[in-house]
Amino acid sequence: MRKILSLVADASALVSLASVSLLPLVLSEFDVVVTGIVVGELKAMSTFDDAHGRAETLVLEKIDSMRVVNTSDHQRFMTSKIDCGEASCLEIIDGGGCDYLLTDDFRALGEKRKTDW
Repeated sequence: MRKILSLVADASALVSLASVSLLPLVLSEFDVVVTGIVVGELKAMSTFDDAHGRAETLVLEKIDSMRVVNTSDHQRFMTSKIDCGEASCLEIIDGGGCDYLLTDDFRALGEKRKTDW
């Protein structure tokens, strides 16, 4: 079955989904896109021996179920509250590459609304 909607997800959202065992459901219902930067963040964080590290490992085990894309102009979206992983997701949204942004970074949500995308 073809997935109708696409989501570009940042690392924290994916970790949250994996932490509560909802990642498989999201992957079955949506075309999930991640950026190379987000994959790098997940790899770096998966080395920690804690609940988050284990969740990041679960996400990386499912990475073949996601579409990984590279970005080149994400710096224009970066602010004091939006890091490069989130900025790379905003670049995908800005370019029309996905229908929705999936994030759970409440600290940066206000900044995301202010950006001109």
